[in-house]
Amino acid sequence: MEATLQTIQDMVTVEDFDVSDCFHHSNSMESVRSSVSESYMSKPSLAKRRANQQETEQFYFTKLKEFLEGRTLITKLEAKHELIQKSLGESQKTDYCLTSGRRSSTVKQDSSQVIPLMVESCVRFISHHGLQHEGIFRVSGSQVEVNDIKNAFERGEDPLAGDQNDHDMDSIAGVLKLYFRGLENALFPKEVFHDLISCVLIENLPERAVQIHKVLQSLPNNTLVIMRYLFSFLNHLSQYSEENMMDPYNLAICFGPTLVSVPEDPDPVSCQAHVNELIKTIIIHHSAIFPHPPPWRGRCTTAGGHRGVLVRVLPTGSF
Repeated sequence: MEATLQTIQDMVTVEDFDVSDCFHHSNSMESVRSSVSESYMSKPSLAKRRANQQETEQFYFTKLKEFLEGRTLITKLEAKHELIQKSLGESQKTDYCLTSGRRSSTVKQDSSQVIPLMVESCVRFISHHGLQHEGIFRVSGSQVEVNDIKNAFERGEDPLAGDQNDHDMDSIAGVLKLYFRGLENALFPKEVFHDLISCVLIENLPERAVQIHKVLQSLPNNTLVIMRYLFSFLNHLSQYSEENMMDPYNLAICFGPTLVSVPEDPDPVSCQAHVNELIKTIIIHHSAIFPHPPPWRGRCTTAGGHRGVLVRVLPTGSF
């Protein structure tokens, strides 16, 4: 439900709350409108956007109704669980989590260097069919299709396998963003936030990349593997910006809030510009920040990287 609500918020555009038509037009207002429209990219068809928005809103309210109806049952089950624990005399409560919204996922932390299948499959599909898709990662897809694809991955399936191209590209992009948004710990954790923001303040870009590389070396190796894979793909995608209208900065706007965990002390809004600049820098200078590719081997394994979802080990640059 949280992911669906975020998707609804992401769908809101300037046109949804622009009331300037109610007033007399002026040259200044027209210039503002023109700058807003031309500063980012051309919008998809209004009919498709509104249809997706209506479908997403209906999906959200349906799930909200189910959640409210199930609250009584959840409360009873939790109370029963506490009584059972007390009767068994357990000193520590077993982790008992009832969720009706999104499922959390974690980056696999063991000696294997792996890419989650959900990430690898979405990247492969977009690389084969969507590099020139206008507004990729910016335009929201069908929330129903996003959840269907996500649920298939969580069952251990790969719904994007093969060469079929019958999926909505914006929905595939939404699945990839949803994976990283659903991580229990963000890809860029709070512990390195201030150090990374300090790097952004360095004006010399090569030196900035060097310092970002040093900060990231404190992270687990498996996290670095996923970072390198993701940012190599985003760099490749940005090379088609003339067709897809998604240059490194526009991609940073889409991925910054998803990938970076902002501590509670600074104002997230005031930090967003620095977060966007950080992600933009890593997209552009990914080869300097992640200079040594890990020795990925071509085998497939099963791991708990995404609640038991299959994960695949890939060769470098295999999109």
